[in-house]
Amino acid sequence: MATFSGASLDRFIVIPRAVLGLSLDPYALTLYLHLLALNTNDCVELSTNQLALATGISMGQVSKSKRVLEAAGLIRIQEEPCPGGARHIITIVR
Repeated sequence: MATFSGASLDRFIVIPRAVLGLSLDPYALTLYLHLLALNTNDCVELSTNQLALATGISMGQVSKSKRVLEAAGLIRIQEEPCPGGARHIITIVR
């Protein structure tokens, strides 16, 4: 693995330049960066509550930001039924 100033590159995330041109609001950008950091096999399975706790963003704002990211084509959300409601499986598109 290549290094950058002695640090392994697997400790960094790569942000497509096109994302910066989307003018995402700070909440959506924060959520996107967090999803990229958590990304394993292009899929994240965390509840809205877990994402809110991890990012410091309210649950309502996380829900709104997920919709913004999906509309921008950055993520795809698949809803699956589960006991007590539904869960979202978030796939990083780009």
